[in-house]
Amino acid sequence: MNHLINLASQYFTAWNSNDVEQLKPMLSEDVTLVDWDINEQGFDAVVAANQRIFDTVPGIRAEILSMAVNGADSTVFAQLRVHISDTESIDVVDIITCNRTQITSIKAYKG
Repeated sequence: MNHLINLASQYFTAWNSNDVEQLKPMLSEDVTLVDWDINEQGFDAVVAANQRIFDTVPGIRAEILSMAVNGADSTVFAQLRVHISDTESIDVVDIITCNRTQITSIKAYKG
Protein backbone atom coordinates (compact mmCIF):
# COMPACT_ATOMS: atom_id res chain seq x y z
CA MET A 1 0.00 0.00 0.00
CA ASN A 2 2.93 2.32 0.52
CA HIS A 3 3.62 2.13 -3.20
CA LEU A 4 0.17 3.72 -3.80
CA ILE A 5 0.94 6.62 -1.46
CA ASN A 6 4.34 7.01 -3.12
CA LEU A 7 2.80 7.05 -6.60
CA ALA A 8 0.18 9.61 -5.55
CA SER A 9 2.86 11.75 -3.87
CA GLN A 10 5.00 11.61 -7.01
CA TYR A 11 1.96 12.58 -9.08
CA PHE A 12 1.30 15.67 -6.95
CA THR A 13 4.99 16.65 -7.03
CA ALA A 14 4.93 16.38 -10.83
CA TRP A 15 1.57 18.19 -11.05
CA ASN A 16 2.93 21.01 -8.91
CA SER A 17 5.80 21.42 -11.37
CA ASN A 18 3.15 22.34 -13.99
CA ASP A 19 5.08 20.15 -16.45
CA VAL A 20 3.11 17.45 -18.28
CA GLU A 21 6.34 15.70 -19.26
CA GLN A 22 6.78 14.77 -15.60
CA LEU A 23 3.20 13.47 -15.42
CA LYS A 24 3.35 11.25 -18.49
CA PRO A 25 5.28 8.28 -17.02
CA MET A 26 2.74 7.99 -14.20
CA LEU A 27 -0.36 7.78 -16.41
CA SER A 28 -1.70 4.60 -18.00
CA GLU A 29 -2.73 4.58 -21.66
CA ASP A 30 -6.41 4.34 -20.68
CA VAL A 31 -6.30 6.91 -17.86
CA THR A 32 -9.40 9.01 -17.14
CA LEU A 33 -9.68 12.47 -15.57
CA VAL A 34 -13.00 13.75 -14.23
CA ASP A 35 -13.66 16.90 -12.24
CA TRP A 36 -16.30 19.61 -12.08
CA ASP A 37 -15.19 20.98 -15.51
CA ILE A 38 -13.32 18.13 -17.18
CA ASN A 39 -14.26 14.64 -18.39
CA GLU A 40 -11.40 13.18 -20.43
CA GLN A 41 -10.48 9.62 -21.34
CA GLY A 42 -7.21 8.31 -22.66
CA PHE A 43 -3.57 9.28 -22.23
CA ASP A 44 -3.38 12.06 -24.82
CA ALA A 45 -6.66 13.68 -23.72
CA VAL A 46 -5.68 13.66 -20.04
CA VAL A 47 -2.23 15.07 -20.78
CA ALA A 48 -3.81 17.82 -22.91
CA ALA A 49 -6.35 18.62 -20.16
CA ASN A 50 -3.55 19.04 -17.63
CA GLN A 51 -1.64 21.27 -20.05
CA ARG A 52 -4.75 23.47 -20.40
CA ILE A 53 -4.96 23.75 -16.61
CA PHE A 54 -1.29 24.76 -16.38
CA ASP A 55 -1.68 27.26 -19.24
CA THR A 56 -4.86 28.77 -17.77
CA VAL A 57 -3.68 28.94 -14.15
CA PRO A 58 0.11 29.41 -14.13
CA GLY A 59 1.67 28.34 -10.85
CA ILE A 60 -1.32 26.29 -9.69
CA ARG A 61 -0.31 23.82 -7.01
CA ALA A 62 -1.87 21.20 -4.78
CA GLU A 63 -1.03 21.12 -1.09
CA ILE A 64 -1.58 17.64 0.33
CA LEU A 65 -3.48 17.84 3.61
CA SER A 66 -3.94 14.08 4.05
CA MET A 67 -3.92 10.82 2.11
CA ALA A 68 -5.43 7.42 2.79
CA VAL A 69 -5.43 4.15 0.89
CA ASN A 70 -8.18 1.65 0.18
CA GLY A 71 -6.00 -1.32 -0.65
CA ALA A 72 -8.90 -3.49 -1.75
CA ASP A 73 -9.22 -1.61 -5.03
CA SER A 74 -5.87 0.24 -5.21
CA THR A 75 -7.37 3.65 -4.53
CA VAL A 76 -5.80 6.68 -2.86
CA PHE A 77 -7.96 9.39 -1.33
CA ALA A 78 -6.18 12.75 -1.16
CA GLN A 79 -7.50 15.76 0.70
CA LEU A 80 -5.98 18.83 -0.96
CA ARG A 81 -5.90 22.57 -0.85
CA VAL A 82 -5.38 23.72 -4.44
CA HIS A 83 -3.69 27.11 -4.56
CA ILE A 84 -4.90 29.02 -7.60
CA SER A 85 -2.99 32.19 -6.66
CA ASP A 86 -1.29 33.67 -3.62
CA THR A 87 -4.68 34.71 -2.25
CA GLU A 88 -7.11 32.15 -3.67
CA SER A 89 -7.42 28.44 -2.93
CA ILE A 90 -10.08 25.73 -3.05
CA ASP A 91 -10.51 22.52 -1.08
CA VAL A 92 -10.49 19.41 -3.27
CA VAL A 93 -10.63 15.66 -2.75
CA ASP A 94 -8.91 13.54 -5.38
CA ILE A 95 -9.71 9.86 -5.75
CA ILE A 96 -6.82 8.25 -7.59
CA THR A 97 -7.07 4.66 -8.79
CA CYS A 98 -3.89 2.83 -9.76
CA ASN A 99 -2.72 -0.40 -11.27
CA ARG A 100 0.60 -1.76 -10.01
CA THR A 101 2.71 1.02 -11.53
CA GLN A 102 0.51 3.75 -13.04
CA ILE A 103 -2.53 5.91 -12.43
CA THR A 104 -5.65 4.69 -14.23
CA SER A 105 -8.22 7.20 -12.94
CA ILE A 106 -8.32 10.60 -11.29
CA LYS A 107 -11.60 11.98 -9.99
CA ALA A 108 -11.57 15.38 -8.31
CA TYR A 109 -14.34 16.83 -6.18
CA LYS A 110 -14.50 20.46 -5.12
CA GLY A 111 -15.89 21.35 -1.74
